[in-house]
Amino acid sequence: MCKKMFNCFLVALSIFLYSCEYELEDTNYVELKKPEDPAINVSLLAPTNEKGEYLVHYPYVKCKIEIPDEYKEHCQLYFSSDMDNIFSFNSNYDFIRFYFYEGDYYPTFPFSLKLKCEAVILPDSAKSIAEISGYEYLEKEFEWDIVVDPRPFPILNLKCEEISSNTWQLTWEKPDPYYGEVSFYEVYIWNSYTGSSYNTTNELFYDITLPDDAYYFSIEYRVTAYFKEIYLPPLSEYGYKSSY
Repeated sequence: MCKKMFNCFLVALSIFLYSCEYELEDTNYVELKKPEDPAINVSLLAPTNEKGEYLVHYPYVKCKIEIPDEYKEHCQLYFSSDMDNIFSFNSNYDFIRFYFYEGDYYPTFPFSLKLKCEAVILPDSAKSIAEISGYEYLEKEFEWDIVVDPRPFPILNLKCEEISSNTWQLTWEKPDPYYGEVSFYEVYIWNSYTGSSYNTTNELFYDITLPDDAYYFSIEYRVTAYFKEIYLPPLSEYGYKSSY
């Protein structure tokens, strides 16, 4: 009788252990794996040459940062270069400032360097078991070949030409688009008949009209370009016309 009960106990124990093994293997098994990379992109808004190298003509390069909304709070960007003393970046990463020097510690212009950016999404932006556990976090790297070749700041090349007996036209040129995106132009006019005035425009010309009997006159004028990038100072040019 005891032997029979013992055999029954062994059978029941085998069934129980098999059930536990099946449940662990087929039900609670979780594979930790790296989640898919999110659509993160960091690009430079600068001209390139025939080699695909980015050209730095001004003391900064604008950046375009594309990060999905759900990752923005936890994404960190780290810039580095083989010449770390030549650049810095602002807190929003929307531009990188370059320092133009020539001397004992800096090469002569033009010179080349490599710029890298590492985008890291920290684990607390967890989207999977892997991120929750800290098993792995996401990294994405970008690298650019850059040629530093400074050029003079752009000028508006402001002109004032007579187009009729009592009308003068101001014309100017749009600044280099890689210097900055113009928000608007401010036109200041002073003449001996109507006094001073301020006007804004997005055109590249402005007409100054004097009274019909204005045989003798003095005109002072100034055009200032204001940029959408708030870190850029305005560009301004002025001139003077008179007739006696």
